[in-house]
Amino acid sequence: MKRITVLAFVLFGLVFEVQSGPVDSNSTVIAAERRETVDLAKRATVHEDTECFKENLRTSGPVLKQVTYTSDDDCEELCLTVDGCQAIVTSPMYWAVTGCYIIGEYTLSTNNARGWDTAERKCFDPQFANGGPDKPDPEWQCHNYTRWDWSWKKRNDATEAEMCERWERRRYSGGNNANYLGCEDCHCCKPR
Repeated sequence: MKRITVLAFVLFGLVFEVQSGPVDSNSTVIAAERRETVDLAKRATVHEDTECFKENLRTSGPVLKQVTYTSDDDCEELCLTVDGCQAIVTSPMYWAVTGCYIIGEYTLSTNNARGWDTAERKCFDPQFANGGPDKPDPEWQCHNYTRWDWSWKKRNDATEAEMCERWERRRYSGGNNANYLGCEDCHCCKPR
């Protein structure tokens, strides 16, 4: 009777497959085979170079399309072609097959997210972030006041306009942003 057990493991980006089992009643054979695979270390660094992908972050929402992962750029390109795509999620790189998931409406979560990476479409698609292809890229964005801004205002007995414009490139608009495209209904605008 010939029984063989197969065990595969990854070490330094290589797959090792160990087979063992009795060949006859008196001996056992163990054979190890080294096979080169996709360079996992290289694949893992892709996310470090792509600022839109956030590590150890998942989404909760409908999966619109699922394909085998090839690269971050390919996932982004796919998202741009799928109606309703709002985010991309990639499964852990240490899985036998890594997936690229195109996500519709979603919420973000760090629960059970070890190894998962997420890129929100608004990060890699400026037209999506601006509301669509018909809107020009905004030149301004809202400056959300920080607790330090409010503390400065109080210490200096300053107005909100003075607090906003104490920085050279900020403009206080009071919410009238016709001249500050992209600042929405914010009172303090800053250049992009």
